[in-house]
Amino acid sequence: LSVSFGLIVYRTAQAIQEGKSHAEIIELAEEWVAKTKILVDIQTLEYMVRAGRVSPLKGFLARALNLKPIITLDSEGKAAASGKSFSRRENMKKIVELIKRMKEKGEIWNYAVVHAQNRERAGMYAERLIQELEQEPLYIMDTSPVVGVHNGIGAVGIGLMYK
Repeated sequence: LSVSFGLIVYRTAQAIQEGKSHAEIIELAEEWVAKTKILVDIQTLEYMVRAGRVSPLKGFLARALNLKPIITLDSEGKAAASGKSFSRRENMKKIVELIKRMKEKGEIWNYAVVHAQNRERAGMYAERLIQELEQEPLYIMDTSPVVGVHNGIGAVGIGLMYK
């Protein structure tokens, strides 16, 4: 969530600098929330099992099959599987493809990449997305420690917002 919040906060700061009123910003912020999407490349389900977000049985099966999930948020803000692969390389391809389809649906205002102690992979995502979206990410940074606890070390999240 931190990547999504960062985009909304940044856009709110821009609106303040533009002289928008408090009421206008509140209205715009609600629109921005609806226009913000997140995709997370999870290295392992181990941490999600520990946090109680995935059952031990599903975690065991995913580990046995070497499944790598892609997590997003549903319309209620709850974590939901958006896809899965048998390798993280395939996860990256799928996430980039999902973002390309999102771009076709509407113009992307901006995006950002966050990671849980995986700067190298975050950089790889940024390189691919720069090619596909033809713009630099707003930021690339470590995510909050809570992400490491719940999604695991090595997770990489991409947040994007439509105009």
